[in-house]
Amino acid sequence: MADHCDGLAVAVHFPHELLRLLSGGYSNKEIANSLQVAEGTVKNHVSNILSKLGVRDRTRAVLKALELGIV
Repeated sequence: MADHCDGLAVAVHFPHELLRLLSGGYSNKEIANSLQVAEGTVKNHVSNILSKLGVRDRTRAVLKALELGIV
């Protein structure tokens, strides 16, 4: 059960942490290194975040996240 809970914690906190790093101007490669995941994983999550926030680029995603108080 602990493994499931740990995985859930990562799933919940990963997008928030990714947005925080995006707001710092980090590249996909830098984010991947920081979060210890593949660069492709970061790209997938960035695409998902863009879609969920209804924006078309990273800058607008950060602005929207700031507006919503997510970051």
